[in-house]
Amino acid sequence: MQWMSYTVVELKNFYRNVSQAFFVGVMPLFYFLIFAWANRNSARAFTFIVPGALGLMILMTMLVNQANTIAIQRSRLLLKRLRGTPLKPLTLITGKIAISLGVLILQTAVILIFTSSVFHQKFMLNWPTFILVFLVSCVIFAFLGFALANLIPNADSAVAITNVVMFVLFILSIPGFTGLHLGKILTLLSHIDPVTYLMMGLRDSYTGSPFDLSHAFQYIVVGIWVIGGVYLAVARFRWDER
Repeated sequence: MQWMSYTVVELKNFYRNVSQAFFVGVMPLFYFLIFAWANRNSARAFTFIVPGALGLMILMTMLVNQANTIAIQRSRLLLKRLRGTPLKPLTLITGKIAISLGVLILQTAVILIFTSSVFHQKFMLNWPTFILVFLVSCVIFAFLGFALANLIPNADSAVAITNVVMFVLFILSIPGFTGLHLGKILTLLSHIDPVTYLMMGLRDSYTGSPFDLSHAFQYIVVGIWVIGGVYLAVARFRWDER
């Protein structure tokens, strides 16, 4: 009951903040429309554009927005007030994830509908793989977002730090996601970047490929990120600024 009550509160706060709603809910769709329109006659391009757009939405909503929101609420002493209530860090985190997940589902539906109806691109979506990759990725990057928030010293530096982190992770995923060879160092970094496996999973599900369990290395890498993210997000959760 506490989790549901806090989720309702977060939903109200989300829609009261117009700039946040625009940044999280609308702006990623603009990126998709720009690239989709420029490549509307290329079916192969959409195998990268759609997964790329979905991956970017997950990063912006779960990683960047969660970290920024926690840093801002901490700076405004909102979290300090909640500290005196029975609310636990994990309850707060799951409530925020639930709201963001609802936003992402709506965005994903819009992108798939536009891809099929407006740009007339056919895709063989492997639904079990897609749902698994989508949900797991949302949870992973949400916890990484809260973990990142615990490393941010104050609200003034939050936007710069989160956007740099997202940019670096997204750029490093390009060699593994697209198959481009950009040197040994970038290729190695791409293989330990969790965004790489998010993009690869979305791409494979978009093209109808089955879920591949043969690459143990990628699960080890993702598992390490999950353990580290959950620990820093929950065990090291900070209610106050440093």
